[in-house]
Amino acid sequence: MTGSGGGGNGWIDNLGEQKFGPPDPNLHSLYAISGVLTVPAAGTYAAWAAAHAGWQDAGMDFNHNGIPNGVEYFMGAAAAAPAALPPLAGAGGTRTWTIPYDPTAAVTWKFQVSDDLASWTGRQQGDPGIVISPDPDEIEFTLPAGMTFCRLVVTPVP
Repeated sequence: MTGSGGGGNGWIDNLGEQKFGPPDPNLHSLYAISGVLTVPAAGTYAAWAAAHAGWQDAGMDFNHNGIPNGVEYFMGAAAAAPAALPPLAGAGGTRTWTIPYDPTAAVTWKFQVSDDLASWTGRQQGDPGIVISPDPDEIEFTLPAGMTFCRLVVTPVP
């Protein structure tokens, strides 16, 4: 039963009121006022973060495993099965890094390489040395000659 209008708090006082019979001791009401609640669209970083990363930003590390949330989302990881970054493989002058990825993740991504950890150069899909394999879904990145360091940069698409 709804309360009557007219201002004041009568509408709250009358909600759930019994009109006939003895009072019901099991009748309990809860009232709350909030701003607009928005449910993130499925497949977005926001939806993934709500389910697996405590709503944290993509640059944070919810499960403290050393991998930013955005990279875990990119890799298709879940809270129950957190990501683990695979090591570089290869010997001599050719080294590769094979990263699992979720092709449905709404992100932009690139690898960055450096020989001194101070200046970084980006490499992305279509550049030499990057091979995307659909089965299993993974990206293989071959470090250019002379580069010692690489990192993966993932930015969720809003």
